[in-house]
Amino acid sequence: MVNEDEIIANLYKSFNQDNVILYIGVEAEKLGELTQQIYSLPWSCIITSVKKDGFGNEFANGRIAHRYTSIEELPINIFSKADLPIIQMFGSETQKPNGTEDIDEFLQDAYVKKHAERILARVMSKLDIRSRMVVIGYNPNSEQDISLESFIFSCKEIKGGTVEFFNSIEGVDVLKKFAQKNDYTWNEGKLSDAISSTNIEIENDGYTDDKGSANLFYVAKKPVFIEKSILVRCKNFAQLLTDEKIKEIRPMGRIQLSRWFYNFLNNSSDYPQWYGFLPQSEYYLKREYEDELLFIIKSMLSGHLNTKGGWNTPIVLEGDPGSSKSIELAAIAYKVFCEQNNPVIFINADNLFFSSQSNEIQVLDELMQEVEHVSEKDTRFLIVWDSSSYKNIAMEAKQLAHELENRGRRFVLLCSSYLNVPSESEKQQRKYYYIQDNRLLLDDLANSYIYSY
Repeated sequence: MVNEDEIIANLYKSFNQDNVILYIGVEAEKLGELTQQIYSLPWSCIITSVKKDGFGNEFANGRIAHRYTSIEELPINIFSKADLPIIQMFGSETQKPNGTEDIDEFLQDAYVKKHAERILARVMSKLDIRSRMVVIGYNPNSEQDISLESFIFSCKEIKGGTVEFFNSIEGVDVLKKFAQKNDYTWNEGKLSDAISSTNIEIENDGYTDDKGSANLFYVAKKPVFIEKSILVRCKNFAQLLTDEKIKEIRPMGRIQLSRWFYNFLNNSSDYPQWYGFLPQSEYYLKREYEDELLFIIKSMLSGHLNTKGGWNTPIVLEGDPGSSKSIELAAIAYKVFCEQNNPVIFINADNLFFSSQSNEIQVLDELMQEVEHVSEKDTRFLIVWDSSSYKNIAMEAKQLAHELENRGRRFVLLCSSYLNVPSESEKQQRKYYYIQDNRLLLDDLANSYIYSY
């Protein structure tokens, strides 16, 4: 027997912890699902197949409603607890999706349906472990709603989130089996009935924070959350790579991709342009030495490779000005982050001093401590320092490594340097990396752009 009190208690709890999205199908109003109690809940997004002009304004409850009818209009951060995004997948009575008028009339209905499918897939792709979608009034047998096949395919875009169905419509056995097979919650009754039959009240736990109070990163393939207030402390010179940081900008569409490409070219030397490495961007061109560099870094992170000076010996990428060192460092940071094994910290600032009493080393160490606290004590970090502007990066990098090592941190440090003629003492300390016959080798001769001390 279904425990409606437990269902609603879990839903109300989610409002305080997660982004809760409401999918409203074409049958919702007919079924009596659109009640004042449902209107009053703090949804993070309304997505609907209903085309009625102004639909969804009842859910705003004092918040500013932002209406979207085209996929190009969707913001990067679709869900919001401060304002209310209302997404009409099929457009509205007076506002068709962008591009519809350019299609032959006999193809427009098909175009609108495909457009709705793309929007749903985009929203589903945003459902991470902090997200929950509640589905009411969805009728896969209706021509005015998303087809069953499209709904199922869009669910494959979900990255850790969950879906909860409230469905009293007959003839949806396939949808029910799909939900149960994927461990989604299936309720035979209506959401409005479940709410009206309980005496539970929702507790407001500060859900007006627009983007949530935590950022998401990964350790050993597991998602880990860290408070944004911790990340702010070192924002002037270092950043922990998180899902939010990497996906902060996501150019979509031909015009946006073109504009952001020039931004990528012009600004990559100043600070990382993470959107340029996303799969849909294709701005980044792989460098010839990247396989070697990535192999070294990943081998050291996994504990399979020790350098001449120890685990924490700085690895240096050397090159002439304008040789794309900054872009390559960002690419390595991005790729290691995407593998979800090690936390990645990117340092990008001039005039940093990592002495034992400096503010920078204190703040950086505090960040690493916090990451260890919320993940694992023996976490090994990748620290990437775009340091070409320093005259003696060998000394500066060794100082940073020494200070962090003394504090018990485990890390791999990757730096950059302008091409220079080393002194005799530096020559004796350098070991150059190269790959031969699928093996990583070290040599005293300067036959590579990558070396350690």
